[in-house]
Amino acid sequence: MAAVPATPDAAAATAPPIRAADHFPRVLKPCKAAAEPFFKCFSAATLDPNADGRAALQSCADSMKVYDDCMAKELKGKHTVLYHVPDAYKVAR
Repeated sequence: MAAVPATPDAAAATAPPIRAADHFPRVLKPCKAAAEPFFKCFSAATLDPNADGRAALQSCADSMKVYDDCMAKELKGKHTVLYHVPDAYKVAR
């Protein structure tokens, strides 16, 4: 019996949820051109205060991949420690 080809919906159901990489929202100079379309898309997708962040990332997945690939390439082999600001120090909007 032949295997049933996977549908995009089935692949999406088994894929881990989309999330921003650890380097987000940093941009290294060589990645500025790659990051700009992603940040424009993400900003537009999250204009609504009730916007779902994961849905916004999903709608910008193609441009996010270009940004992530560039950042991964530039950060590879460098001793880079990325710190996250504790929630207590973040400013509420």
